[in-house]
Amino acid sequence: MLRTLFGKLLLTFLGFGAVMTIAFVIVMRTSHANYHLELDQTVNRDIARQYAKAHFTVPDSLANVHGLHEGVQRLAALAPAVDAYLLDAGGNIIGASVPQESWARARVGLDSIEQFLSGRVVFPILADDPRDADGQVTFSAARIDVPSWPARYLYLVLNRHQPNSNVQQIQRSYAISEHTGIIGIAVLFAVLATLFIIRGLTRNVARLESAMIEFRRTDFSQLPVLDTAAVAERDEIGRLTRLFAELAGRIQGQIGELKRQRELRREFMANVSHDLRTPITSLQAHLDTLRLKEAQLSQLERNGYIEGAIRQCRRLRHLVEQLFEAERLDAQQMPVNVEPCQLRELVQDVVQKFGVTARERGILLDARLSDDVPLVIADIGLIERVLDNLLDNALRFTPRDGRVQLDVFARDDRVCVGVSDTGPGMTKEVQARVFERFFRADPSRSTSTGHAGLGLSIVRGIVELHGGAVAVDSAPGRGTRLSFELPISGPSRAAA
Repeated sequence: MLRTLFGKLLLTFLGFGAVMTIAFVIVMRTSHANYHLELDQTVNRDIARQYAKAHFTVPDSLANVHGLHEGVQRLAALAPAVDAYLLDAGGNIIGASVPQESWARARVGLDSIEQFLSGRVVFPILADDPRDADGQVTFSAARIDVPSWPARYLYLVLNRHQPNSNVQQIQRSYAISEHTGIIGIAVLFAVLATLFIIRGLTRNVARLESAMIEFRRTDFSQLPVLDTAAVAERDEIGRLTRLFAELAGRIQGQIGELKRQRELRREFMANVSHDLRTPITSLQAHLDTLRLKEAQLSQLERNGYIEGAIRQCRRLRHLVEQLFEAERLDAQQMPVNVEPCQLRELVQDVVQKFGVTARERGILLDARLSDDVPLVIADIGLIERVLDNLLDNALRFTPRDGRVQLDVFARDDRVCVGVSDTGPGMTKEVQARVFERFFRADPSRSTSTGHAGLGLSIVRGIVELHGGAVAVDSAPGRGTRLSFELPISGPSRAAA
């Protein structure tokens, strides 16, 4: 239990409560003692003055030592609960109701007595105890103004009882009962309040811990069920619960994405292995034929095998270049040298480059370029790579007698480039994944085309490096349009 937050808080509160209880007992004892001292002195404040005024201490005989003691003894007989002392002007004891052998000192300090007689004091005020060399007691005092009498002060030590007197026993009994009752009620209330407060503080923490354990038990695949009341609270625990819910959702999403990427990589490795194996096998077959049957082949046949080998080498180079570009984009290590450039000229060059391929496949390749296309901020080499991939993709999926159209126009502060084809189109599911790495809408065609599903992923990466965005618009049976945007350069924008 002490390992839990509840146990630690409970131990801390109980320890603090024990310290406070001890301090409370000490304060109560001190307060109780001061209360009785103040009560005794307040009640008996005027007793000495009344006795002195009544001349109880003045003997009938002459003022000698015997007469002084006789006067004090008369007072002691009237007030047996006090010790009576007669003091001279210097505070020396010259008469007492206490036998001299019981004295511990023969003089009483007058400072406290003068302070008492001034009337401007807060009780209790203590003075010297003649029976104790270091003791202080409550008292009552009065001046004695009798001519020819050496005594100048009547000094009464109040409540001079024996240790086991009935009065002290009654006071002690009531004090113990009073303290015990108050302390018992305070401790009981403190323990109950502590348990209630700590349980309220740690309840949501315990629920959050249970949710975390359950989330781990499901291998982070199932979101934990959190207490709605804890989530709604605005304190630190409520914020922590909401943060955990957000973190759990993000972890689950990342784990799902990692699993999906792992599946894509596994599929990619299988596809790439297959795609690499095909040209390598073909290349090896062409070279082996040239080596083994070189003397039997005509020049025309030899050139055919050489062309076939070169074609397979190009396929291998294309695959390797795509892999290299994809990895550099993924690691954000692709160098980008942007500068103002004219997109119309670049598009015309790319269309001319793919014109022969389009004619061989019986596809009409057309370019529609707006007359007011401004300069763009771009890396012309990377944008050429984007156009190459888009046109290559469109030509691969467009059937004979089909059409591929490339259009360029300005819109607001952007230049839009679109490549449309009359191919089979794509479903919504395929459109959602068409720009993903390693994804191919028709995996069966990779062997014959030499593509590993990286072209459109590279397109998206390059366009995003330029601060643009790519989009797809397609439907089964009506073809596909792939487009991207590039920012206009400053001077061109101003000219427009």
